[in-house]
Amino acid sequence: MSQDGAQIMAREGKTHKEIINYYYQNVSLKDLNFVNYTRQLVEAKITIGLKYKELRQINWSGPKVITVLEYEIGNKRVAFNNILANNKISGLADLSDIVNENQALAAVNGGFYQANGEPLGLFISNKKIISKSIYGRASLAQTEEGNFLIDRVEWEGMFRNKNNDQAFSVNLVNEKATEEDIAIYNQYFGKKAPLLEPGMTELIIKNGEIVSKINSITIIKSEIPENGYIIQARKNENFSDFKVGNKVEFINYFNNSAWNKSEIVKAVGGGPLLVVDGEVAISGEKGKFQNDILYGRAPRTAVGITEDEKLVFFTVDGRQPELSVGITLKELAHFMKDYGIIKGMNLDGGASARMIVRGYTMSNPSSERLLSNGLIFYKVK
Repeated sequence: MSQDGAQIMAREGKTHKEIINYYYQNVSLKDLNFVNYTRQLVEAKITIGLKYKELRQINWSGPKVITVLEYEIGNKRVAFNNILANNKISGLADLSDIVNENQALAAVNGGFYQANGEPLGLFISNKKIISKSIYGRASLAQTEEGNFLIDRVEWEGMFRNKNNDQAFSVNLVNEKATEEDIAIYNQYFGKKAPLLEPGMTELIIKNGEIVSKINSITIIKSEIPENGYIIQARKNENFSDFKVGNKVEFINYFNNSAWNKSEIVKAVGGGPLLVVDGEVAISGEKGKFQNDILYGRAPRTAVGITEDEKLVFFTVDGRQPELSVGITLKELAHFMKDYGIIKGMNLDGGASARMIVRGYTMSNPSSERLLSNGLIFYKVK
């Protein structure tokens, strides 16, 4: 290769790959971070329809320890659930405690959350919305029929009056309403709704019926019904056609037709997407993720669906150079694709990343951390 020629190409903005390909057209370049030696140390049946694996991988970046949970979708002996710590939006718990309290066979950590434990993204449990999606980030959901979906989604609540078919949209979930907002509060928020300030209107719904309508002239805190919810807004005109005694319904609506074909029973937000249609397709910038998540090497948790209808969870240990160095999202996406994932996404990682099987922590968390939520498998009685 001519040194002068290479320098000229470099000054023209050519990359090192373009320069090498120009001079050595039959040479192929490989990123050593994607040239892996992988061996499986463990494969064990937890119960019918649920399997555990442990893999060791080494490449140019260093060693990795990968733990895997495989669930056969549709298996009637094992069920999936997403558990919120302390059963409310603000709370933290050890994943081991979540496992013990729910007699879980296996579990992994779930979605991102704020310091006080509030989910940072979509969270639905038992068909009830607990936290809304943000920035259209990827979410995992289970439908009423037991199918699983992974997509980038936006959420909107629809509150409809069955008596006169009037409806309006709700944009906040278990968050304090400001000037233009309409919010819903359920028991995951706590025992009482936020202060109803002068000029606001509130509807209290129990068993699908409006039991109280309050146009506030004083500051009050209403109790959230056990079998219902509260709607609050600052614009009174939204509620003019809603009367005490009216039958109403609240509907979770998504900007994705597949998510609206069947009722979503459970959902947990995460992201970004990593694999779409069996190909690497990382959607990080669209979800406004921080650079350390998008490009850093760290412990990770991820989930994907295979063509033969398995729901697969992965944890990759990290920040332990002699044991496991962690993984980038790009490396994780390629690994999942090679594993057979056709649709997959990232979940919360870092010190949160962990996997528990039959009460034992099978992964090697980088440090101790309390979690907002966990994703569990349990035996159907």
